[in-house]
Amino acid sequence: MGGPMAQVYDPDEVQVRATDLSKMSGRPVEPGLETFTFNARRGFTDDGEWTFVRKDGSRVPVQLAVTAMRDADQGIVGYISIAYDISERKRREEYAQHIAHHDFLTGLPMRSLLGDRLQMAMARGRRERSKVGVLMIDLDHFKRVNDSIGHHVGDKLLRIVADRLIGCVRASDTVARLGGDEFVVLVPDVREVASIVHVAKTLLERIAAPAVVGSHVLQVTPSIGISVYPTDGDTVDELIKHADTAMYWAKANGRSGYMLFTREMQRAASYKMELESDLRRALECQELQLHYQPKVSLETGRIIGMEALLRWTNAVHGAVSPAKIIPIAEECGLIQVIGAWVIRTACREARLLQVRLGQPLRVSVNVSPRQFLQNDLVDVIAAALADSGLAPEHLEVEITEGVLMENTALALERLAQIRALGVSIAIDDFGTGFSSLSYITRFQIDTLKIDRSFIANVTESANDAAVAQAIIALARSLKVKVVAEGVETTGQLAFLREHCCDVAHGDLFGAPVPPALFSVQGFHFAAACSAADFAETFGQLNQSSEDLVRAVVH
Repeated sequence: MGGPMAQVYDPDEVQVRATDLSKMSGRPVEPGLETFTFNARRGFTDDGEWTFVRKDGSRVPVQLAVTAMRDADQGIVGYISIAYDISERKRREEYAQHIAHHDFLTGLPMRSLLGDRLQMAMARGRRERSKVGVLMIDLDHFKRVNDSIGHHVGDKLLRIVADRLIGCVRASDTVARLGGDEFVVLVPDVREVASIVHVAKTLLERIAAPAVVGSHVLQVTPSIGISVYPTDGDTVDELIKHADTAMYWAKANGRSGYMLFTREMQRAASYKMELESDLRRALECQELQLHYQPKVSLETGRIIGMEALLRWTNAVHGAVSPAKIIPIAEECGLIQVIGAWVIRTACREARLLQVRLGQPLRVSVNVSPRQFLQNDLVDVIAAALADSGLAPEHLEVEITEGVLMENTALALERLAQIRALGVSIAIDDFGTGFSSLSYITRFQIDTLKIDRSFIANVTESANDAAVAQAIIALARSLKVKVVAEGVETTGQLAFLREHCCDVAHGDLFGAPVPPALFSVQGFHFAAACSAADFAETFGQLNQSSEDLVRAVVH
């Protein structure tokens, strides 16, 4: 450890060690021999990591142990130093560190490393009064690639997307993968939000370009949510959460786009979380109910059935729309539980109504797309029929045409299983989706329902009238029933009867009501009337029903 020491050791490391020892001992320690012998002189072995520098300038990490040599009087006569090359150990440690913080598939940083870099970017932003952009990216319908072609193709596509993301950003930016098909791009040191938006637009264009994976030409689009430091948050968790919130808004607004986070999104997200929490308690607290809307034969004026409609009245939120209940139930995993409750309750209450009214009423139950594809749906229906005593022919399951499009093979199998029970199938909201007539002819269905959007303007819009007539004609050619939903005026009723629609329901015949009130309505609608004086008789029955409902309520 003599003169050549500076040529063997990294002088910067020696200086740092000397400074640390000076602070610890309270006296100056020169960056020389004493730096290595400080502990050895005090009777300890100095054991630490150092860097040797070869003559060619290459560096070698070593583990260096220094011990003092002493004579009989314990005086120091020299030092023994032993150095071990720890290059291999360092490589293993670096590899372990890398895989702990980097995604094995794409090599991109993962959440923990992203958090560190975002923290540093925010600190720099505070000093330099600059902005930091966080872009949350989710690939639209990526699951279809894995499900239809295979995970090995999906993995290759993810690597292609990762490479494209890296190619779109600066060296100072960070591209990370959070898992699945979720990525984050960190854009520090920007002055204007417009610069972050420009990055988002570039990513949209590059990711959406066709990708060749083996024999497949694939195309995926991203939904991107953007949060900006410091306006949208000043912590790692806040910025990532708000970017994630904005990304879900981008998906809800048609996908393949970007959205900047706003406080309104945060309020909506908080409201949604409250609803989800309350919905989990709704079944236990008996806040969920079914209301029933009558279905009327347009030939006889006789009530022939009813549609079961889910209702939720919460102490805090009041009456919650089914349009909010079902998506939340699907997202939080409650759809199976709530869907099964709806089927059981509808069957039980329909049977009670049949007994009270003395009429073979058929009840229609809406089944959500996710519930329809659940493996236990057929067992749930069979058990509900058995427990309630409702005959299978008096239950109708309503599904949307989108269900038939998304998973044709499974849909065919599920329809066959339900029909094998003796239960009928109706296609709800027909005409609003994108299915072709070839799809409709492949599936065994019993009823087509004309969506209320066409019925609303059927007396004013020639186009809506033409669509309604076409659906009625299609149903007749397929030898299935046709139902019009959302009938609210006598003009709409006259149009539907003129064009031989089979059945209708809507507020014109009665609003959805609990079973007890439906019983009152049912006694009056149950009376048969001729087709000739249907409209007049209906008006009388409806007024009479309203009078009796008021009497029951008061």
